[in-house]
Amino acid sequence: MEYTNLGTAGVKVSRIALGLGLRGQADESVAQHLVEHAIEQGITFIDCANIYGPMDDRTNIGRSEVVVGKALAGKRDQVVLTSKVCSAIGTDPNDHGASAFHIHREIDNSLRRLNTDHLDIYLVHTYDEGTPQEETLRALDDLVRSGKTRYIGCCNYKAWQVCRALWISDSTESASYRCI
Repeated sequence: MEYTNLGTAGVKVSRIALGLGLRGQADESVAQHLVEHAIEQGITFIDCANIYGPMDDRTNIGRSEVVVGKALAGKRDQVVLTSKVCSAIGTDPNDHGASAFHIHREIDNSLRRLNTDHLDIYLVHTYDEGTPQEETLRALDDLVRSGKTRYIGCCNYKAWQVCRALWISDSTESASYRCI
């Protein structure tokens, strides 16, 4: 297996990442075996999200994290673990988005399901037009400062949205996070 730095950070990951959307997998024990086998083969980059679950069925929200948590028992330090937040996990008004409220609640839920005390990378899954980026970045900074995640990032953002987030990060002198 080949390893490389992740973005601009010093952390090394396998060039192959295992994504745990489980869109075509109904059997959680088979999915758990897949994660265990991937780690045995040297894959160290494991990616999931708070909404992922077997068959991509929204009634299974969070189950992917449970599967990963079981598979990582005794192996947590061998992998770089990511999860994501922002997508709708329910129908209540605060069950989606990148507000501080949702981010803080959902990382605690993800950590519980993953059976770990921290994530290596926490990603905002989609851009939230209803929440100021400053609020989102402050909440993510709080998570880094508290040790709940080591790095932060985003996915499914447009280039201008990423540039604006980086500008906000650069202009906030007290920020403790590192965007990757």
